[in-house]
This record gives sequence, C-alpha cells and structure tokens, in this order.
Amino acid sequence: MLEKGLNHLIYEARTNITYELFAKYLKAGIAGLCITTTLPRKLHEEYGLQNSEIIWITDMEDFTGALDPKELNLEMWARVKEFSEKNEECVILIDDLSYLILENSYKEVEKFLNNLDNLSNKINCTLIVPINPDSLTNEISEALKKKFYQTKDVRNFIQTDNKVECPECGAKWHTNVDACEICGYDLFLTVLYKSVKNS
Repeated sequence: MLEKGLNHLIYEARTNITYELFAKYLKAGIAGLCITTTLPRKLHEEYGLQNSEIIWITDMEDFTGALDPKELNLEMWARVKEFSEKNEECVILIDDLSYLILENSYKEVEKFLNNLDNLSNKINCTLIVPINPDSLTNEISEALKKKFYQTKDVRNFIQTDNKVECPECGAKWHTNVDACEICGYDLFLTVLYKSVKNS
C-alpha cells in the first residue's frame, strides 16, 4: 500500500488503479471514506466498496444522501470531520477533484485540502487523490502538486488481461513493468517466480 498517514496525489487518466488501492485498505480493515461523482452502486459492484462510507457529489436534486459540490467547505467538510473523529485510522479517497475545482474554484478546493492536511496530522489518515493533470491548467496542476507528500504518475501503464499483481500493494501491472509505480516493489521477481512455477 501507499505510505500510511500521508497525502498522495496519483496522476491517472482513469481511476482503476486508485480504486484498487483503496479497496486494499478496506480489505485490511481500515475505515474508508470515498468522495466521488460516480454512482455508489457502480463502485460497490466494480470494486467491492460495501465497507466504505461514500459521499456522492452531484448537482442533481432529489437524491437522498447526495451532496451538492458547492457544499465542499460546509456539509461535505462536516461529514469528513465526523468520519475521521469516529476512526483512529482511516483512508480518504477524493475522486474527480477537477469537478470540485470547476464547481467551487481552486481557492475553495485548496482550503478543503488544507483542512484535510491539518486533520491528517492529528490522526492516522491517508489521503488518496487521483487526477488527470491534463484536465487542469499548468498553474493549478503545479499548485496542487505542492499540497501532497508524494505524486505518482501511472498514466503510461496499460492494464490488460496479461498483467501481474503487486504482492506489496495489490496494484495490477502489465508484465513488461519491472517495478510497481505505486510502492516500488520489484515486480520482475514476481514475474520470474510465476514463469518458473508454471514451467
């Protein structure tokens, strides 16, 4: 897994790898909170996030439990704070940050991230934020990068049926990759072991 208790920014065109990592935390018994624009039912079916608390953000009205994206530093922050106070250790995933920036402005999102950073310093909270930097201006992308302890770029990795699972963090990679881009584990040894075992 990613280093616990720190803030991680993941450059990803789609969020498959990020959600797989998040699911790994849940399977390890760590409380999870997911803030997303994706329908919760779809996430449950695809990644098995039944044990995660999900805040579904949408500007569509009349959806029970959903939050307006403009409630970022009000109701949404109140729910994040309440969740963190109930759990000594937790992981928080914020999906579609570019949408929150669009709806609120970068300044408001920066305030939200600063509050999260202060919160994670008090408890053992791991923050994971996937984003496609191509969806942001260079200025915002650089400013955002400074808010995180670590930035990982996994856009160049293609997931196919011919992939290997990292035994350290659970991310799945194409077999031509030598090391896991998420945790640095030497995947070459895993591939070699599998080839010897199957021969």
